[in-house]
Amino acid sequence: MGSFFWDERKVEWYDRALEESDYSKKILNIIIPLIQECKTIIDIGAGCGPLSIPLAELGYQVTALEPSPSMINKIRQKAEKKKLSNMKFLEAKFGEIDAGKHDAAIVANVRKLFVELDDFLKNLESVSPKITILIVGADTKNNKFFFSELYPILFNKEYPKKENHLAVFEKLTAKGLNPQSCIIDLNIDQPFYDIDEAVEFWKAYLNINNSKYDNILKNFLTEKLIKRDKWLIAEVKKRSAVIWWTSK
Repeated sequence: MGSFFWDERKVEWYDRALEESDYSKKILNIIIPLIQECKTIIDIGAGCGPLSIPLAELGYQVTALEPSPSMINKIRQKAEKKKLSNMKFLEAKFGEIDAGKHDAAIVANVRKLFVELDDFLKNLESVSPKITILIVGADTKNNKFFFSELYPILFNKEYPKKENHLAVFEKLTAKGLNPQSCIIDLNIDQPFYDIDEAVEFWKAYLNINNSKYDNILKNFLTEKLIKRDKWLIAEVKKRSAVIWWTSK
């Protein structure tokens, strides 16, 4: 997703989901044993900081590189609130600027970099990490946010399929990088205050700019969303692969 995709509204939705999820805890449980010998970390495509912030809290020197102004502002706000002085913020795409050398490089769910893997690996050379860690989608059902169900209803076509972790793993193996991996299951449920906010969420993510499908979406989501405490919840069960390799 490009930097212009993430406006303030989408960042707030995404951050809300991460705050309610087990994403950071489960990913960090795998990452931390891998980076015990590291001091400096670059989080490439850091998003709103679900990994950068807790890693900085653990004492690592963290560079959060993120092209979206709305996302980088969110990370800054969190770091300032927690009084973290061991973070550096770079508002740029990976490869656009010299981010400097780091002991570890982490890239979580930045699909564009995984698709353009050759360019990513070339740009990674200037970072010179001892270890590189990728978090890549491993889902096969391809129905996040019910898109596989909604596309035929709204647009009379199938939701486009995406490469999963196997394609990335195979490309890395073919380059002789000797990657290792593990699979984890995550709950990244999306909370909403009410059904109207949910409709606005789906319209934003489906790039619908009018009210043509409002009633269809409202009826569909009324059947799908679950009431939990003060929230209406879209349950999102996500499977991810953590892939890593060390420098030779």
